[in-house]
Amino acid sequence: MPDAALTLLRNIAWLHATDWLKETPMELPSPVDTWLKETSSMTQRLERHCTQLTVVPYYNGYIATEMLGDE
Repeated sequence: MPDAALTLLRNIAWLHATDWLKETPMELPSPVDTWLKETSSMTQRLERHCTQLTVVPYYNGYIATEMLGDE
């Protein structure tokens, strides 16, 4: 990811999961918008931009709503 896109991501005021509906949707800069709206393999996209990428799955499977916590 270009340095400019990383800088933009760091400057975003991230909302808590329960607060996002209260806010007016904001326009994201194009470099950030395309990363956050990725619909294909994020791993493959990151591999194109990284010298080395290692992915360690935390969990691979279906997560029911009841299994989710407050985070």
